[in-house]
Amino acid sequence: MKDTPQSLLEDVKNNIILLYDVEPDYIVSLLKYSENIIYKVEFKSSQPVVFRIHRPGYHNIEELEGEIRWMYELHKSTDVELPVVYRGRDGGFLQKMHTSSGEDVYCSVISFLNGSPLGELEGESLLKGMQELGRITAKLHIQSISRDKTIPIKRFSWDINNLFGDNGDGIWGSWRDYKGMTSGDYRIIEKCTEDIKKELNHYGRDDDRYGLIHADLHFYNVINDNGKNQIIDFDDCGYGFYMYDIGCALVTYSQDLEELENAWIKGYETIRKLSSEDKRLIPMFVLTRRITRLAWLSTHSDSDTAKMVEKDYLKVTVDMAREWLLNNTKVAIVTGAASGIGYGIAKKLCEAGCRIALIGRSESVYEAEDKLKRYADAVGSQYSTGYSDSIGIKAYQCDITRKYFVIDTIESIIKDFGKIDILINNAGVAKINAFEETEDEQLDMHIDTNIKGTWNMTKAVITYMKKRNYGRIINMSSVTGLYECDKGYSAYATTKAALIGFTKAVAAEYAEYGITCNAVCPGFILTPNVLRSATTTNPDNPQEVIDKIAGAVPVNILGTPEQIGSLLVFLSGDDADYITGTDIVIDGGNMIPETSVMGL
Repeated sequence: MKDTPQSLLEDVKNNIILLYDVEPDYIVSLLKYSENIIYKVEFKSSQPVVFRIHRPGYHNIEELEGEIRWMYELHKSTDVELPVVYRGRDGGFLQKMHTSSGEDVYCSVISFLNGSPLGELEGESLLKGMQELGRITAKLHIQSISRDKTIPIKRFSWDINNLFGDNGDGIWGSWRDYKGMTSGDYRIIEKCTEDIKKELNHYGRDDDRYGLIHADLHFYNVINDNGKNQIIDFDDCGYGFYMYDIGCALVTYSQDLEELENAWIKGYETIRKLSSEDKRLIPMFVLTRRITRLAWLSTHSDSDTAKMVEKDYLKVTVDMAREWLLNNTKVAIVTGAASGIGYGIAKKLCEAGCRIALIGRSESVYEAEDKLKRYADAVGSQYSTGYSDSIGIKAYQCDITRKYFVIDTIESIIKDFGKIDILINNAGVAKINAFEETEDEQLDMHIDTNIKGTWNMTKAVITYMKKRNYGRIINMSSVTGLYECDKGYSAYATTKAALIGFTKAVAAEYAEYGITCNAVCPGFILTPNVLRSATTTNPDNPQEVIDKIAGAVPVNILGTPEQIGSLLVFLSGDDADYITGTDIVIDGGNMIPETSVMGL
């Protein structure tokens, strides 16, 4: 707009009497200039009104009419206090004013609300105010859900693209344009937006979750007049997620968020109940609003608001994003994690962004922790320069054959990580011996580690998973326990076969709690143990031994621990929630039955 708020003052004085049926004697003064230009018009014998000049380019005429239409509906069908929109001399709510500089601007007149904003509330008054804000918001949402949809209201949408401006065309621009953002800040927020988009797509846009919202309902848009709370500023109203409105209510706060959130919910649920999913995602919607506001601040860097919050806003937002990422990052336990398949699994889980608890019988598990942290910092770093510290990687020395050791370790993991999402029962032993020469002690060793260890770990974590209605349990069996067995593996094969039955039993019993349980059956895998055996067999040329083993595999290679890990990452994810109680072979085709063709 070419004109300034002050230069338009005379235009307002000259035009209001032409556009509206008002008293001829009045005084016009500038009330506020933010997005729209707001003037107060005072009369000698009637109540003052507000004359709004709507900023060009933000809304088209249909959207402006939609805003006024919704305000009109709310005024007629609810007890929510908000300004009354007045009709012009031509009967329309929206008028066009020709300025002295030659521009045409749209304008409207609404009632002036006495009182002052609730923006400075503190302590107990703040909590009571937040409760009231929740109650008012619920009334808006109920009207939005129940309104006559045959009467269309055209407004823009606070959908995923318009929130984050991925294509540079968000309603407020893009958070990426915010100045002063470090590369680390950028990575954290980018990762955050990626995860939020996935959550929003899963959350969906059903009628009870998505509709007309105020989209800017914070305390500075609540005017209190002797205890009567009145809602103003519908300039950003549009179609969006209902829970986005709580993000707008809490966006300016960084302390006591849980208390404020609970107060808002308490007020809201006096009018409309929220689902558990709604409540779970409230921190995400608060964060969404904070990220969206970065875009607004980047395009309003000269505004008083931007100057006031510029110093701390980005830091608080990044800190909240990092905390949200950690809280929403899956926590995985890997037993037998010191080396071999266990360590390969841990590497792939690390790449997938999981927080990882490594369990091993010996002190070498701490060496694996240091090694994995170095690996994480080399390949990760999307959250911060200290990626391993950010996501959390920690080793626990524990003999999983000892029930009470396991219980204590799981309690420590819960204390350190806050939850358990994934359990990888990988620890196992394999001693080759002829059946007749296998002593009871050797059989017990296999049973204790391969069966009891898996039993103990699963039993210790299952209670926590049940409480959260979520869990992924993966047991490491073997093709030896499923299809074939070489000489000398009687004890090993017995225990690995038992794990298949255990897997199916757990899967059947806990499916109703959102817990899946599957078994993975590897074939020949190139582990340090295999390398040591090859070296022992042929010290001069261990590769010859490995090549001979690989030659018996249809794909002519041995599998790697990392390939096992990639499979387990998939089974641990949400895309595998329909897979449970099964055993999955990963053996390079070694179990493909031999076939013969007659005559060939």
